[in-house]
This record gives sequence, structure tokens and C-alpha cells, in this order.
Amino acid sequence: MRLVMSKRSLLEPAAPAAQQPPAWPVLALGFRPFFLLAGVLATSLVPLWLFAFFGKIALPTRYYGTAWHGHEMVFGFAVAVIAGFLLTAARNWTGEQTTSGARLGALVGLFVAARVLVLFSARVPAALVAAVDVAFLPVVAIALAMPIVKKKNWRNLGFVPLLLALSATNVLFHASPLHASLALRVALDVILMIIVVMGGRVIPSFTASALKFEVRKTPRLDWLSLIAMGAVTLLELLPIDPRALGVAAIVAGVANGLRMVSWRSLATRGHPILWVLHVGYAWIAAGLVLKGVATFVPGWISTAPMHALAVGAIATLILGMITRVSLGHTGRMLFVTTSIAAAYGVLTLAAVLRALGPLVTPSFYPWLLIASGVAWTLAFAIFTLVYFPILIAPRIDGKPG
Repeated sequence: MRLVMSKRSLLEPAAPAAQQPPAWPVLALGFRPFFLLAGVLATSLVPLWLFAFFGKIALPTRYYGTAWHGHEMVFGFAVAVIAGFLLTAARNWTGEQTTSGARLGALVGLFVAARVLVLFSARVPAALVAAVDVAFLPVVAIALAMPIVKKKNWRNLGFVPLLLALSATNVLFHASPLHASLALRVALDVILMIIVVMGGRVIPSFTASALKFEVRKTPRLDWLSLIAMGAVTLLELLPIDPRALGVAAIVAGVANGLRMVSWRSLATRGHPILWVLHVGYAWIAAGLVLKGVATFVPGWISTAPMHALAVGAIATLILGMITRVSLGHTGRMLFVTTSIAAAYGVLTLAAVLRALGPLVTPSFYPWLLIASGVAWTLAFAIFTLVYFPILIAPRIDGKPG
């Protein structure tokens, strides 16, 4: 089913009058190249990892298979979307033109160089790999901070330290193989903090605007959701009784679940462009509760909570947001085609198979892994094919961006 809404995204401002469009439309605004790269990475990295996992190929990386897979899902796929989203949203927040043209092209080049170096890291000096890979997020943070500070838009300055915290986890990853797992867990937590902030703003707003109802704000619950998520992130780093982390995770999960009560999620069930966001946020609550319960249950499959959060929450919200933002910022009506609605459903299936399947039928783990990987790849392949011509072409209304 299609949902028709306003032609302008809530993130989209009038572009500065003096802005000159770049020679290549794909470099007009941050969402274009980075959302496209995220689609390509999501479509290619999971099959590549599955072939390596089952011993069909040997990856030319110095990192062991699951570490490389986790790193590229976080610092490749997810970070591409975060960078594209924030560099685009900052224009709306400040009214200032953000990174575009040659500067955006250089930033894209740095990101791509990092992906290539990490993949072929067994043949490249480790210091070079780390330096190029770690450099990306601080550069994005600077590019984000400049218009925010110029316009004194302090409300959104908090994203800058979150980007730097995410960069710090990347430093930890490269510092020692012994820290790789911890670095990736904390990186996921930081990304979830970004989502808790941004999701709490846009999901109820998008829903209320489309379905014509007023969202009842619950500031205390909003703050509890963020503080509890921050506690999970901090406790992840401390060498203390894991049950403390478990309690914090359960509190964070319950708080984020309660936060959704006033969002009227069930009312979105006929509108794919909305329900995908609600499903993704619900996975945050479920994944955090699973993470907490896992600390109290001996023998629990530890990857289940992680993939509930990574595939169920982060990837689902990413797919929902990049499909929506790309339409609004290219001057198109905000509706999703049948193929994109199907991609939402297929990705939800991938999350269920990957996160919950091993808890129910652990003996079928290899088949669940393959089925989930196929579903994931199909979902993002659909996005990449449908949105490639949209992201590389000028806005259909002739405006810059």
C-alpha cells in the first residue's frame, strides 16, 4: 500500500539562495553518495562474509572473519548512513549549506579508501589501515559541528561527541584483536544512543503528521530512555558483575518500549513507510531486554541479542529512513512502491531468522544463517536497484540538493 504525504521531508529546508549545484548531482548533499554506498555495502558484505564463514573463500584481511564482518557492518554500512543523514539534516537545523561538491567527494573517497584498506589489510601496514579508517568519523564530526556552532544550534551539538565516541570505539578495535569484540559492542551501543535521540524526534512526528493525531510528549520517559541507554554503554566498558549491565539493559529496553505507547504504532499497519520505523524501534526494546536476560541465563546464545539490535533495530530503521529521506530530498512524494514495502518485510524476516531463530532451533543454525543472509541481501539489493537512479539524478523539482 502507498502512503502519500507532503512533498517536503521534515528534514528538508529551503536551500541557501547562493548555493551552486555541483557538476555531479550525486555530490549535491551528503545523503546521496553515503546512502548509495550503504546499499552497495549491505548487498555485498553479507554474502562475502557468508562465503568466508563457510570456508568457500579466504578474505585478504588481517582481522578474523567475524571481527571483519562486525567492523564493516558498523563502521562501513551503519556509519555511511549516519554520516549521510547528519550531513543532510544539519542543513535543515541551521539553514547553512553543508558539505557538498568536491569536499563531499573527498570525504567519500576517504570512506571508500578505508573500506578497501580494511578488506585488504593483510597486505597493508596496520598503522596505515587504522589511520585512514579512524580518520573518517572525526572529519564528519568537524563538518557537522561547523554549521551548528556558526548558527549556535546547541540542541544538535550533542551528535558531535557521539560521533567522536563512535570513533573512539574504532580506535579500540584497531588497537588490539583482544578488544575487537568489546569495541563492536560499545559501538552498537553508541549507534543506539544516536537512534534513541533521533528516533524519538522523528518517528512520532512523522506518524502524527501522516495520521493526523497529536503525540503526547513524555519528557521524563524520553530522558530515562536515553540515560538508561547511556548506562548500558558505560557499563559495557567497566569490568564489573555482568548482571549490573543486564539490569541496565532491561531498564533501557522497558523504557524505550514504554516510550512508544503514545506513538500509536498499531495505527501505522497499513502504511509501510511508517510501520517500518515503528518495527525498527520496537526491536530496540526487544533487543535490550534480550541483552539483559542473557546475563542471567547460562548458555544463552550471546549473538541473539546483538543481532536483534543490529539487524532488527539498526538495519530496519536504516532502511526505513534512507528510503524516506531520499524521496523527500529529491523532491519526490513520500510514498513507497510495492517493491520497497516488500524489502521492509523481507528485512524483518531476516531479523527474526538471525536473532530469534537460533534460540528456538539451535540445531538449524547454519541454515538459519544462510536464510537470514539471503533475506538481508535481497532487501538491500531491492533498495539499491530502486534508489540508484534517484540518488544520482538531480532533484525533480529543479531545486539544489
